Amino acid sequence: MDPAAGRLTLRVLVDRTSVEMFVGDGRVVHSHRVFPLEGDNGIRLYAHEGTATFRNLTINEIKAAP
Repeated sequence: MDPAAGRLTLRVLVDRTSVEMFVGDGRVVHSHRVFPLEGDNGIRLYAHEGTATFRNLTINEIKAAP
């Protein structure tokens, strides 16, 4: 991860009870368990104490097998 480059590549996997974020080439990983409230059904992106531009965002939904 090179802060001087001014950009960061992330891969984020979200399911019903966890969020995993892989930074750059995947050697840095952050995992977090979540406990969503009733009715929570979205994803929000934001920058804490700064600004960010999100580019090339792709969201894929994986459906459960019948």
